[in-house]
Formats: sequence, C-alpha cells, structure tokens
Amino acid sequence: MINCFSNSSLDNLIIICDKSYDIEYFKNNCKDLSKHTRAYILECIKIPQQEKQKVINKKLKVSEVLEYFKENQYSKEKLKKVLDNHLSLLKRNRSDIMDSWKYYNEFLKL
Repeated sequence: MINCFSNSSLDNLIIICDKSYDIEYFKNNCKDLSKHTRAYILECIKIPQQEKQKVINKKLKVSEVLEYFKENQYSKEKLKKVLDNHLSLLKRNRSDIMDSWKYYNEFLKL
C-alpha cells in the first residue's frame, strides 16, 4: 500500500495496480499525483455526505406527521381503516402490545 495522503477521510485508501511498473510510477510521482488524486477523491467523498444530509433534512418528525393527520380528517380516517384491518389479529390476541405503541395511541386520540 502506498500512503501519499494525510487526510483522515483517506486513511483507508488502497491503490491497486495491475503491473509492477504502475506501482513504481505511482511511488515516484506520488507527490504530484497525490495533489490531484487527493482533491478528486475528497470531492467524491463529499457527494454521499451531501446526499445523506439531504435525506436527513427531508426526514419528517413524528409531531409533524401527527399534526398532518390532525388537520386532515379524511387522511386520518383512511389510515385508521388500513391500520384496523392490518392490526385486527394483533388487537384481538395481544392488545397489550398495541397499548405500548406511543405514537399509534397518540394517533388514535386525534
């Protein structure tokens, strides 16, 4: 493994060369190549981090979902029917489990 990088994001970078002269070339030109390679890799690393942040920013809070159903009676009734249908067996046999579901019970109180 050739270590030309000194950034924690790149500590586990492994360079794979298929020919021995590739390894020698990279070793000999490591400093010049590392500037460009490092910049490119750091830009590539930013993309998934930015996408992750976008997903986190889009994430709804439970309070927002409950508020939506509180304000939209039709949607609340439709969801209640679906939940009643899918949870009927559980409700009959293990209602104690459903009693422990905090947000489900908050939804029912709306």
